[in-house]
Amino acid sequence: MICAEPTKQLGGVVIWGDAWELDALYELVHRVASDTGPLAPITAQFLSGFAYDIRKAKEGERLKRQAKRWDDVKSIYGVEIVWVYLLLQLGILRAGAAFMTLRARDQANIWALEAAIQDALAASFGEDIGAALFEQAHAFRLGSSWDASLVKSNGRAAYYLKLEGRKKRRAALLPVMRTLDPLYDAMWSVMGAREGGPALINPNDFLSFEQNCDDILCAATL
Repeated sequence: MICAEPTKQLGGVVIWGDAWELDALYELVHRVASDTGPLAPITAQFLSGFAYDIRKAKEGERLKRQAKRWDDVKSIYGVEIVWVYLLLQLGILRAGAAFMTLRARDQANIWALEAAIQDALAASFGEDIGAALFEQAHAFRLGSSWDASLVKSNGRAAYYLKLEGRKKRRAALLPVMRTLDPLYDAMWSVMGAREGGPALINPNDFLSFEQNCDDILCAATL
């Protein structure tokens, strides 16, 4: 069964599965992201990054360990993925799959992935914030406005990973993910400066992280 394990510093999650489970997940994600799928090129490319990570995991090129339950022992394979990217990829996968004819097994694989991510979100951020993050991931819709949000994802990931410590990251992920909504800048202009309003991040705070995201992402501890 596909499972998800939070990283120590809450920067991301490790997706684990055996070779067969990861192979089935890869096949599904790859099909949704393919040229024959419903996604625009920029969105398909972003989701292809998830397919690539899963493929590298199942080929044993990322993480590997032995899973034991009573007398049964088997090899499982994993890959670390930054929360910001994974939540976007999950939303894209579900949105794209809605426009395709899928087999029951495909739907089961999506549900298994979503269940694993829900568990990891609750373990990392608590039930309430975890549920809000899961809902935020499923807010993704196909279309040019959301496609443009993907361009911002590296800067958001760098901003999030630059925060040090579990406490800061636990508090920051939901506000960071909300900034990827196409309507966020308009919402900030109306509500951002209101005293006592929701926790909103000034969009200008991400500019330096967008410019230096590669260095930050390479040096970050998940």
